[in-house]
Amino acid sequence: MKHYKIEITDKALSHMAEIYIIAQCNYLHLKWPRDSNKPYPIRV
Repeated sequence: MKHYKIEITDKALSHMAEIYIIAQCNYLHLKWPRDSNKPYPIRV
């Protein structure tokens, strides 16, 4: 079996990944950092 290291280098794919994360967070009703300038939750 071959193992591939997956890295998202394309900006469009990275942006889509962020949108997916935002959608999941909205679905789970997670608390967003209101005092942060980022429009999406901070990834830990």
